Amino acid sequence: MAEDPPSAAAQTSSFAPSANFFYAVALFAVCSASGGVVLGVGAFAAAAVEQGVLHGEDIPIVFDIGFQMLTWMSLAWSLQHDLLGPRAIALLGLAFAFVGNLMIAAAARSPDSSPYVYALAYGLIGGGGNGCFIGSFQFASLFESQGTRCAVLSSGFNVAGYVYLLLNVPGVSISGFYAGNAAFVAALAAAVAVTYPDRAYKPGDTPTLRWPTLGRRRAATTTAPAAAAAPAAATAVVPAASAAAPPPKRGCLAETYAALRLCAPALREPRFWGYCATFSWAALVAQWASGAVGSGLIFPGAGVEYLKWGMSTITNATFLISPLIGHLIDRLGFRPVGLLLVLCMPAVILCLWWEGPIAQWLALVLICLLNALAFTVQFAYLTITFSSAYYPGLLTITLAVQGTLGFIAWPLLVEVAPFGHDPCLGNFLLMAAPTPLLLAWPLGRGSVNGKGAGRSLIAMRTGALEHPMHVRLSEG
Repeated sequence: MAEDPPSAAAQTSSFAPSANFFYAVALFAVCSASGGVVLGVGAFAAAAVEQGVLHGEDIPIVFDIGFQMLTWMSLAWSLQHDLLGPRAIALLGLAFAFVGNLMIAAAARSPDSSPYVYALAYGLIGGGGNGCFIGSFQFASLFESQGTRCAVLSSGFNVAGYVYLLLNVPGVSISGFYAGNAAFVAALAAAVAVTYPDRAYKPGDTPTLRWPTLGRRRAATTTAPAAAAAPAAATAVVPAASAAAPPPKRGCLAETYAALRLCAPALREPRFWGYCATFSWAALVAQWASGAVGSGLIFPGAGVEYLKWGMSTITNATFLISPLIGHLIDRLGFRPVGLLLVLCMPAVILCLWWEGPIAQWLALVLICLLNALAFTVQFAYLTITFSSAYYPGLLTITLAVQGTLGFIAWPLLVEVAPFGHDPCLGNFLLMAAPTPLLLAWPLGRGSVNGKGAGRSLIAMRTGALEHPMHVRLSEG
């Protein structure tokens, strides 16, 4: 049988970039506009207070609400990725980030702007940026070394936290910076529009530049009989890498229900709930610690340079620690890493409680370590120790629990003195209280490592690409 002729797109394309080109665009987008930019809260806080647009006590409000929005919007992007495709969620996310940047640029021109306006805008920037972040991982499928490519993209999230260091440049105003960042996001969206695909790439695909047209999206989802009736038209509009029509798509609620029903056996295992509670509380402690330090509520005498440069530079250096944590997981499993994660929480709290120049710098290192441990365990534990079919549903539940715990605890944490005379005593006690209970996960009798603990972290990261992007829940 004769081979199928090349598609019209392949015949007429005069510029065919390599897979490395597309990956470089995705990596640049992640490092410059993903939700990780909001982790540059130290530089933002210093500039906001210095320029008189916010007060120190407003920073926890802005950061905590913004991080809550990032969490819930990330959950939404994860659920919509398979339904809408990488290009759609990346562009929608950048559109939200564009609006958020413009909101801060406009609010900074008015000294009477509410901190809740900044909080909403901060959340749109972070949550919107994560739409682009989540839509970028499918580019790793174009390479044999998928694990390495995925790990590099993951580290780009924290690299984005360095973007706000530009606020430290003399003469840069908050209004001007965010107006310029909005223009940058718009330009980046134009590049994303032609480099990201409508449907996630799979191993063996050949990436091509694609103009975003509704006609192509409809053609890509044409049913088999319609495609057979008009083969010439289908060939003209469907790229070679996406010629096969996908299975019919269902709505977001149906996909979510299917994912939860599929992972029901894992929900009966106590180790999942131990992991879920430990990660969620660790993320909350790291979130509160970052906001408290950035606001100047903790270490008020640390100095402006501490916030401008020290905090953003040190706390976002997780990309230096995460590979070591992955190696430890490969060699020893999750028990020692889980124990280190639980013990790191009270260590951060005690360091924040302790005053002095040593404590203020050690606190930044511990916050960095806590973030690296928490967010490495978040994805690694689900993918290594559970069946691959359970991944979408378990990740959905994990993000929902993380967001819910933060939503419940937030009213207490944003209060300067929820109880007691010490401004931070109540928050310290609230953060430290669950630690003894959380030790049950790494130290319990049950199998913390699970059945799949023999797989390497590289295999885990490769597998992580398959679950949300390549596995159809409707087929389960």
